[in-house]
Amino acid sequence: HARECESESVCALGRGKMYLSIPETEELFTDKAAKRGQYTAYAFAVNGVKHCSVRYSQLLALHNKLKTEFDESLLAPFPPKRLLVLNPAQVEERRQQLEQYFQKVSQAPQIIQSQAFVDFFMNAQQEVQEFCEEVTVDVYLVNGKKTSLECWSTDRTNNVLEDICKKIGLAEDLTYYFGLYLVEEKGGEQHVIRRLQDFESPYISMSRLDSNFKILLRKNYWSIDFETELMKDKIALNLLYIQGVADIKAGNLEPNEQIKAQLLKYKEQGDKAEFIKAAQAVPHYGSEFFGSVVCDWRRQGSKYRCCIGGNAIKLTSLDDKSMHVFPLTRIRCWKIAGQINERLELSFHFLRAKDDLVWVNILSLDAIFMSMSLQSMVEELIRKSKGQNIRRPRDRPPREKPAPRPRMSNPSTPSKAGRSGSSSSIPENEEASPMRRQTSAASDMGSRSQASASTADSPRRQTTASTEASPRRQ
Repeated sequence: HARECESESVCALGRGKMYLSIPETEELFTDKAAKRGQYTAYAFAVNGVKHCSVRYSQLLALHNKLKTEFDESLLAPFPPKRLLVLNPAQVEERRQQLEQYFQKVSQAPQIIQSQAFVDFFMNAQQEVQEFCEEVTVDVYLVNGKKTSLECWSTDRTNNVLEDICKKIGLAEDLTYYFGLYLVEEKGGEQHVIRRLQDFESPYISMSRLDSNFKILLRKNYWSIDFETELMKDKIALNLLYIQGVADIKAGNLEPNEQIKAQLLKYKEQGDKAEFIKAAQAVPHYGSEFFGSVVCDWRRQGSKYRCCIGGNAIKLTSLDDKSMHVFPLTRIRCWKIAGQINERLELSFHFLRAKDDLVWVNILSLDAIFMSMSLQSMVEELIRKSKGQNIRRPRDRPPREKPAPRPRMSNPSTPSKAGRSGSSSSIPENEEASPMRRQTSAASDMGSRSQASASTADSPRRQTTASTEASPRRQ
C-alpha cells in the first residue's frame, strides 16, 4: 500500500504548479503620446505578480500555436472572437474565460516548458521595456558581497545565471546547482521572495522594484547528497559555506552544544568543508524556511514555524515546540485553496493512516512560494529516480545576441537607479577570473525554459486565481 501511495503521490505532485491569473484589464494606446489607437489589454499575473499586459489577438495567436503542438485535451475552451466592440460586461466575461483557459494550460508541464509558451511570456515582458540596451545587473552573495554584471536589458534569467557563475569562477557544470532569487531586505534581515524564472528578464523585473529588493545567488537543490561533489570546487564550497553560516546566524538552523562547538572550531580553522559536514547534522539543514504560519493540523488556529526540506513539510509548534513531519510520499496532491486577509491557504491531501486521507490547511503569506518549493522538490525526486543529471549550460541551444532597440524618449519602464556600479566580488575573497562578454552567437549559450512549474511572486499584492497573494513574509 505504501508503494502504491508513493507512486500515486509522485504522479499527482508532478503536475505543473504555475499560477497564472488575469486580475484586471487595462485600456492602453498604440500611440501613447497622442493617445490614439485605444485597445483593451489583459494584465497577467504569474504566481501573484503582474508580469505583462497582452492583447486578445496575441493570446489567440498563442492558442492557435499551442493547438498545433499539443493535444486539445490539455487545452480549455478559448473565448471566441467577436465582430463588434465589447461592452464592459463582455470584456469582464472574456477576462474570466481567458483566466480559466490559462489556469488549465499552466497545469500541463509539457506546455509551460515549451518554447512557444516561454517565448510568448518572455517577449510580452520585453515589450514593456520598449528598448534593448546594455545594462548592469547587480547580483549579491548570501554574505552581502556584490558582483556587477554587464548584460542586455532583455537577457533571460538563465543567461544572467550562467554569466554570473562564470564571472565568479564557478565550474560550468555546477551552474544549475545554484539559482537567482529575489530577496527583500527588511530590518537587517533577508527574506526570500521567489526564484527568478527563465521567462523573465532579471533587469526588467528588478526595474519595477525599490532598493529594498536584490538578486541573490544561492543554492537551488534539496538533496545534501549533491554537496559531496560540490565541495570539490572551491567556489561552490564557499557558496555552501556562506549560506550555512547565514542560516545559523538567522536562527533557521539551531545546532546543539556539541555541534555548535565543532562549527566554531572549523570556522576558526577556516575548514569550510568540515564546517559544512558538521552543519549537515543540524535538523532542517538544506530546508527552505517560511517563518510563522497558521495550520489546522491539531486544532484550528494553531501557530507553527514552517520549513520544507528533507522531502517533507515540517511544522514546529510555537506553543510546545513539538514537530510534525508530513513526508512528500504521503501527500497525494496540494493546491492554493483560498485566502483569509492577506494570507493564502495552501491545502494538501495527506495520508494520515491507511485509507485515511485528510486535508491539511496552512495559512501563510508565502503559500505560493511554498507550493513552488514542493514542486521543485518533486521534480528533483523524479529526475533522480530516472538517473538524470542536473542540466549544464552546454546542454542548452546556442544563445542568440539580441538586436538592440533604441530607448524611447519617455520609456514606460524606468531604469533602476544605482545600477552603474562596476564592483565585483566572489565568495569569501577567492580570486575570480575576469569575465569577458560573449557577443558571438556561436560562442554564447542559449536560453531555454527551466523545467519548473512555479514562477514569479513579488511584493505587490495581486489576484491569483480567485484569490490575492502578497509574498511578503510576516
